[in-house]
Amino acid sequence: MPEEFAQKFEVKHIYSDYDEMLKDENLDAVSVCVWNYDHASVAIKALKAGKHVLCEKPLAINLKEAEEIYRVAKECGKILMVGFVKRFFKNTMVLKEFIDKGDFGDIYFAKGTYVRRFGNPGG
Repeated sequence: MPEEFAQKFEVKHIYSDYDEMLKDENLDAVSVCVWNYDHASVAIKALKAGKHVLCEKPLAINLKEAEEIYRVAKECGKILMVGFVKRFFKNTMVLKEFIDKGDFGDIYFAKGTYVRRFGNPGG
């Protein structure tokens, strides 16, 4: 099945082992989208292999793991970003502009909601 997708979307390299993938010197960045409990270990391996990391949320399953990922990213000088689906939507960016200009004054609390018309994937 992976071979079919690779052919359909003209993907040149596929891997069945992410440790092998991380050895690829032509690979600049990875998206970590494994089970939540593996986010930290995979992200840290990727950072130590010299890759930038986009990690799906949650970044980690506890504060200790999150701090370790952050430390390794800083130590390796690599970009670490958590995937929030609405981060770069126009309305989110406009809101950020208002915040940066000080239009809302000092913000001490914010709450956001998101409505999924079709429920959570797999849920």
